[in-house]
Amino acid sequence: MPGAVAALAVAGAFFAVLAAQSGESLEDEVEDRAESIGREFETDDHEDAGAVARNLAILLAVASVGAAATQYAVPRAREIQVQGPILCVTVVLGIVASWYMFDAGHSGAKLVWEDPGNFVVGDGSGDGDHDDD
Repeated sequence: MPGAVAALAVAGAFFAVLAAQSGESLEDEVEDRAESIGREFETDDHEDAGAVARNLAILLAVASVGAAATQYAVPRAREIQVQGPILCVTVVLGIVASWYMFDAGHSGAKLVWEDPGNFVVGDGSGDGDHDDD
């Protein structure tokens, strides 16, 4: 079971890194578009929460792998002494990382939905791809 949890944590860290990288390239594109139409676009809260979430996901993966490894590498007599603190740190990291993942998602949603004009594509003439009829 600890091996499966560790594998999921490593996969989560991998996808958190990918999300941060795709967010950085999207940020550049949106800032360029906003600048071209004379608007300012701020992503500081979202960017900060995303960076913390990514870093915590990586730490969670390392702690989960450590917890799984101790199950196989530590003699039974010392298992509780070693595993207890590692499992506690892993659980706390999981809770904190989950909060920052939520916060990054929430702040990203606010960027999009509080001012939908942030993501308007085109010249603003109303000639979009959708049919208003």
